[in-house]
Amino acid sequence: MIKIAQSKFKDKRVEFICADVMEYDLCDGYDSVVIYNAFPHFTQPDRLIEILSGKLKTGGRITVAHGMSRAYKVSDGLMEADRLADIFKKYTNVINVISDDNMYQVVGEVF
Repeated sequence: MIKIAQSKFKDKRVEFICADVMEYDLCDGYDSVVIYNAFPHFTQPDRLIEILSGKLKTGGRITVAHGMSRAYKVSDGLMEADRLADIFKKYTNVINVISDDNMYQVVGEVF
C-alpha cells in the first residue's frame, strides 16, 4: 500500500512510513493526525489515542473517521462514537462527533 500511495502522491513534504504506530518513534509537533477506515484494526484504542494525541502540537487535531458509518461491518467492529469521544476527552478537547448512516467521525483538539 505504501508503494501505491507513493506512486499517486508526489508531494515531497509527505513521508510514507510502514511501521507499527504503537512502537514507532514519531517526532513531536504534528498539526494533524487522521485515522481513516483503519481504527477497528487497532487492538488498544485508548493507548493509540494517547500516543497520537501526544505527538500533536497545541491546537493540533486528531481525527478518527470511517466513511461507511457504523453500519458497515468491519473486522473488530467500530466502537460507539460516544465511547470513543470519552477516550478522546482524556487527551483532547472533543470538537466533533458524528455517527449516522453516512459517516463516523470523532475529532479532538489538543489543549
